[in-house]
Amino acid sequence: MAALACTAAVAAGAVLAVGGERLAHTAIVGSAQATVVPAIAQEPTVGLVGDRASRLGTTWFRPSYQGPGLVDFMLATGVAVIVVIALLVRLGRRSSIVVGLAGAVAAAYLVRSLAGEGPVPGLVVAFPVAWAALWLLDRRALTDERVLLVAIAAGLAVAGIAAAQYREGGGLEWGGRYFLVALPVAAPVVMAGLTAGARRLPRRRRGPIAVVMLVVVVALAAAAVTELRLSHRRAEAFAGRLAAATATLPHKSQVGDGRPIVLTTARLLPQIIWPDFDRYQWLVVSAPQLPEYLDRLAASRVQTFVFVPASTSRDLPLQPEAFDATLELHGDGVPPVLVYERAGAD
Repeated sequence: MAALACTAAVAAGAVLAVGGERLAHTAIVGSAQATVVPAIAQEPTVGLVGDRASRLGTTWFRPSYQGPGLVDFMLATGVAVIVVIALLVRLGRRSSIVVGLAGAVAAAYLVRSLAGEGPVPGLVVAFPVAWAALWLLDRRALTDERVLLVAIAAGLAVAGIAAAQYREGGGLEWGGRYFLVALPVAAPVVMAGLTAGARRLPRRRRGPIAVVMLVVVVALAAAAVTELRLSHRRAEAFAGRLAAATATLPHKSQVGDGRPIVLTTARLLPQIIWPDFDRYQWLVVSAPQLPEYLDRLAASRVQTFVFVPASTSRDLPLQPEAFDATLELHGDGVPPVLVYERAGAD
């Protein structure tokens, strides 16, 4: 009965959360397409199951968005070593090896904290203590009905997130935000797993392992705070650059309400600089759609627009036939901003 009640509560909470989000969205920003001209162009999908499966690796195991590198390799290895450590503990093997391996994992996370490689999208990589606890859980821990109840609740929440994640939403906005609903619920399960592991370790080894866990948690917390601060600074710097670029536009836009048009392949850009969202008319497209939307701009009454590429190597140079580049702003570790004016315009 407890499991059934938990399932019903989670389902009801999900319905209320979705409904509340829709009402809040309508009340705050109105229609989703109210300030985007035209509507955001969507990436092609590969089906219901394929779209979700394509992001599971990001949501759970991806160390960064920077691409393969030494730090990514170290963290991925650390995640695998945690599994080895848990299995050694469960089998009662030499505790000195366990301490040594745990120290290597802590070193990897210290390097990650100092390297500053951007956000960590994978939940397993970002919360290695919980990952270890899951492998350390045993039947004894799950015989406690309270632990079993919260384990079911957390499992249902995580399963719901995985089922609802679409391909373009399998990044930070899922792994970094919606999992926060499940993690506090899962805390007793994590503690039960860690307690089960501690019971299997000699008393003299528990202190060093606790220190290693503390180092990992502090390193991750420091990296998270640093990245959050840097991301806000980058957003502020880019917002200032975009405002400076649009201030130079010689022609008021003749489309919509006259606000400057910003064409971009950076899908999350309007969200990242949300305080300035209403200052512009956003045209968000994928890289393969750039030629199509440049033709649409050329066929319209648009005299000027601003282009912000998501990737300089992929999206530049942009050379539309009907427009000339009149200004380019680069540098400072943020995306470049390019201003285009209709060729032959006064």
